[in-house]
Amino acid sequence: KIENKNIIKESTTIKDFGETIDGLEVPFGEAQFNFIYNTAKGAIPFSNWMTLSQYVKNNPEKFTYPNTSNFTGSAFVRNIAIDILGYDEISKMTTDELKANLNIVWNFLNEIEPYLWRKGETYPESEGKLDLLYSAGEVDITMGYTINKVNSKIESGDYPVTSKSFLLDKGTLFNNHYLAIPENSANKSAALKVINELVSPEIQLLKQDPKNWGDFTILDMKKLPTEAVQKFILLNKSDKIPSSEELAEKRVMELTPEKLEIIDKGWLEYVGKN
Repeated sequence: KIENKNIIKESTTIKDFGETIDGLEVPFGEAQFNFIYNTAKGAIPFSNWMTLSQYVKNNPEKFTYPNTSNFTGSAFVRNIAIDILGYDEISKMTTDELKANLNIVWNFLNEIEPYLWRKGETYPESEGKLDLLYSAGEVDITMGYTINKVNSKIESGDYPVTSKSFLLDKGTLFNNHYLAIPENSANKSAALKVINELVSPEIQLLKQDPKNWGDFTILDMKKLPTEAVQKFILLNKSDKIPSSEELAEKRVMELTPEKLEIIDKGWLEYVGKN
């Protein structure tokens, strides 16, 4: 089993998509779904599924999302389903109830489809393709799970410097990603040393720097030396991303794998094939 005393111990780090990690994985970073827009083109374009509908109809072919075979496209559709139906309500539903209640989601996505990029006749295959459309100005919004993505992309010159990240009013999906050692690993002790190095304050700081990745840390600031804490605080200060308080307030936990699969397959059947 893998343990590290400096890692945050809370509900979000002890389960991986609803499955208790039980020391078989170690949290490596935090992710929260967010949208990115160009402030030079106006205010935040939408804040929920209803204002998204208004936005795409008023700005035809300037918005799209990856298909659900892509992780980011799947997350976008889940976020919309949660925004329409409510997280608590979906959590209480049986799989059959979810399938029945998703009709309103498919109707909404089909309603906006003709107003999407290329009139919704095709969807980007990946988050990377969507980023390229945004960088080229073909669409006005991109999206992803890395909160600091906007800073990283501005740093690399891929995004306009006027880009900024935003969340939905009811929140967006939050999760952790993990490290693990395969059962058939030929050198478990060496693998454990690598993992412990990857979750050290030094490497976590490098990882969170937008010049490298921008991925948020899973370390508990109460357990770190003051000097390290100050460095993390400096990395978090950016007018391009939501504040730490807003991010925490608008966290929405991931759905179970069974319900995630229902939503992905439903999109392919009722939206993607239309």
